[in-house]
Amino acid sequence: MRAIFVRYGEGVVKQKSVRALAIVGVVAATLLAAGCSNFPGLGPEPTGAAPTTEGSAVYDGAAASNLSLSPVELSGAPTYAEADRSDVVGLAGGKLLATRPGPERIIGVDAWDTATGELSWDITTYESYQIVLDHGFGRGLLEFAGGAVQRGSADGYVVPIFGNLCGGGTQCMDDPYRAGIAMINPADGAIMWTSDLTDQLGDDISGISMHTTVVDANADSIVVEVEAQLDGGGDATVALVANASDGSVRWTTRDAHLVSVAGDAILGEADGALAAFDAASGDERWRGASGSWIPRQANAQYAAAEDPETDIIDVATGETVSMGRFAVDPVVSDDLVAWVDASGETITFDGSPALPGAETGALTTAVAIDGDYIWTAGDGVLAVDRTGAARSEALPGSFVDARGGAVATVDDDGTVHLFRAG
Repeated sequence: MRAIFVRYGEGVVKQKSVRALAIVGVVAATLLAAGCSNFPGLGPEPTGAAPTTEGSAVYDGAAASNLSLSPVELSGAPTYAEADRSDVVGLAGGKLLATRPGPERIIGVDAWDTATGELSWDITTYESYQIVLDHGFGRGLLEFAGGAVQRGSADGYVVPIFGNLCGGGTQCMDDPYRAGIAMINPADGAIMWTSDLTDQLGDDISGISMHTTVVDANADSIVVEVEAQLDGGGDATVALVANASDGSVRWTTRDAHLVSVAGDAILGEADGALAAFDAASGDERWRGASGSWIPRQANAQYAAAEDPETDIIDVATGETVSMGRFAVDPVVSDDLVAWVDASGETITFDGSPALPGAETGALTTAVAIDGDYIWTAGDGVLAVDRTGAARSEALPGSFVDARGGAVATVDDDGTVHLFRAG
């Protein structure tokens, strides 16, 4: 199996099941054998002049060095499993972050040092209550389950604030809910800033219920969506773009589902089309053809949209500059977009034609890029490079994150595996 790599922003991507990919591979092989190369009606025609496809050229650049990984045992051997409403979030600031339920089944967070495996800090249920109270939200808590680690070189952990003054016999309409976000320093757990989003949602938003999710974040911008009830009945989803430096809101919209930060643009889906908005003002820059072209991830130059095929979109113009043959899960770093296609080929794109690696491997899925290494998940978690060659031993468990020389996986029973390079 080969993987396709294209320029893209960092981030953890949910992986498809290996079984589903295997089915795709069988279908792909059948269609190719039948001589099918074009499939009308599967989606919009690509824009731009002559987008590149998987050509016969093979990547022949420098290979990455072999990656030597050493296990780091977490003190106390904690487990994090969906059945327990706990989850390993990702890596940031030299810490492995994981959420877990505390009293009243409220989510808290643990931060483990990736060098020593010791618990560096945690925020318990009652500490969460106090943080929210101290920052003027009244009764409430930090919602770690709806947070996101910043992409790129930033190391912040952005989480929603659920502020609810209801309780103690008071009436909700007198003491309504509030929505906000907080930036946490992963290195020490300190609250860097908080931002109240409530007054930015609109005058027709009811104070009864709100649910906030951090959609994407990098060193410059944070994308948030708030689901809320309307005074007149019904629901609304308000998307907000905020400054990563202090959480202040730049602009809001109810007309688009915002998905990814892409340099000085925010990408999303508007009326079924991929659209780009100015990150500072919210002005629409361009809108692509109709179709479910939600970008998987993006960096300042390229976005990767998966439907109907893997299309690499120029963020500046909205034009398709490269195409994969079949739908796959692309991943993006600051330098590449990457994915594994239906035949198992490793392909990379960095502004030049998409090039497959010279070697093929087992059926797998690209899940993240960390520096020179493309992490894949299939029969174990494995790092490959642009040549398609394996550069690490297969690691156990399901992929969680790889960042700064550390990689984390988790077993079905919640056992966490942490490894460091060197």
